[in-house]
Amino acid sequence: DRIRENQRLRKQAARKITNEAGIPNPTRDDIRKVLLADEANWICPFTNMKISMRSLFGSAPQFDFEHILPFSRSLANSCVNLTLCSAEENRNHKRNTTPYEAYAGDAPRYEDILGRVKRFKSDAREEKLRRFRMNSEELEQFLADFGSRQLNDTRYASCLARDYLALLYGGRVDRDGKLRI
Repeated sequence: DRIRENQRLRKQAARKITNEAGIPNPTRDDIRKVLLADEANWICPFTNMKISMRSLFGSAPQFDFEHILPFSRSLANSCVNLTLCSAEENRNHKRNTTPYEAYAGDAPRYEDILGRVKRFKSDAREEKLRRFRMNSEELEQFLADFGSRQLNDTRYASCLARDYLALLYGGRVDRDGKLRI
């Protein structure tokens, strides 16, 4: 089952962090970093730099979480929108752009980046590759669809919350027909 497998992978990553980086109580973000490094075969997809435990942690980590589609534009913070990136590359080149916007102008480099993403080890590889390839038009459509999906999810969650509160407090309408919830 998928949930158990994810739990097993998180526990395994936590042990690895403790054993190799000397961090006794790894945080959720620490664990996420190791899982993303493992997914990327311990290679930065943007620069081809080797990632090590030492370069992930410590007082001056050399790799950042990177939102494939910029968070400021997509509000997407799930693992499927995250990878690792060399801190220097992130600050000086990728910044607040999509991989397509940042690298498509240099076709050989962009193809190298896509090649590394194609070798990712995860169920999310195809979706991440799709995001790495998104041009501006595709991104705008994705963002429009994303916003619509979020509104639908919020409406659905609101209805569930309303129904649950009605169960707890005697119904949605009181004896006088006044809407209570």
